[in-house]
Amino acid sequence: MGTPIAPLCKFGHEWRRASDAQRMCTYYHNLSKSDLLAVTRTLLKFCREHGYPEGGLAHLDECARCLAADDMRSAIEHFRAVPLGGMGCFNDWYPEVVYKHETAEYVSVEFDALLERWSRLMRMAAGDSA
Repeated sequence: MGTPIAPLCKFGHEWRRASDAQRMCTYYHNLSKSDLLAVTRTLLKFCREHGYPEGGLAHLDECARCLAADDMRSAIEHFRAVPLGGMGCFNDWYPEVVYKHETAEYVSVEFDALLERWSRLMRMAAGDSA
């Protein structure tokens, strides 16, 4: 009988054998850890590059750290500690234009899109209704 073939797991946007992506092939309510970590890191990178006040990124930074360490419970706690939805909240911010190809409208829409995807995926991973 030959060697059994390892099952396939989604790794980012590609499929690999489970042995190649074992740590990243964890799913939470049908969402892969790699997708959650990627969107969290991308939002964090965008915020840092575009001038978000560093103190306001503490929970987002901890959320990324916990996801990378396979600590989903703490990642969700840090996600829920990020205030969203009103004046003085995390999303009450206008990113700075940093690169030549950007406009104020572009960076604002990009931030909103990243934040919406991050919050939706984290809510789904937590088992909340999206």
